[in-house]
Parts: sequence; structure tokens; C-alpha cells
Amino acid sequence: MGGRGRGAGGGVAPGGATTGSATVVVLDIDGSLHEVHSENKAEAAATYKGGYGFHPIYCFADATGETLAVTLRPGNAGANNIADHVAVLDGAIAQLPPEVAAGHRPGDDPALVRRAVQVRVDSAGCTDFVRHARARNVGFAVVARSNASIHAAISRIAFDDDRWRPARRQDGDERPGASVAEVTDLVDLSDHDRIGWIRIPHSGRRIPPKSRPGSLEPPVRHPESPS
Repeated sequence: MGGRGRGAGGGVAPGGATTGSATVVVLDIDGSLHEVHSENKAEAAATYKGGYGFHPIYCFADATGETLAVTLRPGNAGANNIADHVAVLDGAIAQLPPEVAAGHRPGDDPALVRRAVQVRVDSAGCTDFVRHARARNVGFAVVARSNASIHAAISRIAFDDDRWRPARRQDGDERPGASVAEVTDLVDLSDHDRIGWIRIPHSGRRIPPKSRPGSLEPPVRHPESPS
């Protein structure tokens, strides 16, 4: 974990990384804390969880679980650092097959896109990182950070059965005891140019049968489909 490894890791996965047969190629970005037991390791530092070590950010191919890129960072690196998230996204795109990466590199014309790409990130990605994703014609799904506006929206629809729908797992099956509602129209997004839409999860809520739809996308996300 020396200084040379601070950038997005290249060559972690082969250039022809398997992307599966799905129409949309999904990339998952997440940070990980690595504990070490020596203070002499280069860039080892105290982590936000009280440990000591490193805090790299990884990007994986959802279809295969392959590690496409890594941004190596010291233990005290911030969880929501925009530049680090962008670096690992660019590193991952560079590892994709050319026909998939086309149109998703910095500055690429959207007309070059041959295969849709979407990146998923937890709340650490709920920053201007999503604008960088859009600039690369990459869709995004990030966990929303709770704020007063979202809390107010939840209060307004708490007992509105027409708003809530069953939450579904990745395989399409309903998640027992959980539901989801879209509140985009109830939240002030003036500072975000309405870059996506907001879905709010709720566990332990009963949903009447008349409210059950045929399908629903995963909750707690801000998806933006590539153009």
C-alpha cells in the first residue's frame, strides 16, 4: 500500500472482464477497512471506526464479482471523497471490454454508447459523484442520505396506502415485511437539478393486496438511466 498505489488500480481484472448477459452492466463501488498490526506500514492510519490500517475503495462487476479497480487509500481517508470514487469508476470502466466501455470514458460522446452501464454506491456516493457518473453516460443508484425534507415526505405518506408498494429482492421476489414508496414530488430537489428520483423503504408495514404491482425496482435509490 505504498504511494504508487494511491491511484485507481489497473490490471486487477483482465481487460476482457466478464459482464454477463444482462442488458445493463452493473458496477458496485464500496469502501473497505483493512486492519494492520504495525504502525510502520506506509500510509496506515486510524480509521473512522476506531481501528488502524487502510481504507481502499473497490469497484466490482456485479455479474461476476470480479474486482475491476481499486483506489488504495490511507486508513483516515474520507468515506465520501468524490475524487476517489471517480478515480475507481474510471479505473473500472477502463477494465471493461471495449464494446462496453465505449461512450463511458471521460469526454465520450453519448452516441458512442453501445451497452448501458450503471454504478451502485451506498450513501458515500450521494454527492456530486453522481454528476461525474452522468458526465460519463453512466447511470447510478445511490443510497439517499436522510434529511429534513425526506423526513417530512415520509411523514406525509406514512398512512397513504396508495403510495406504498411491496419491496422486491434482486431476484424479483417480494421482501416480506418491507415496502417502498416514491417521494420525488414531495422532496425539494432544487439544489440537485432533479438528477434522479427518490424511493423510500419501510419495514414492517402492511400493504393491502390492491396495492401490489407486478414488479418494482430496488428501493432507497436514486437511479438515472443512461441516455
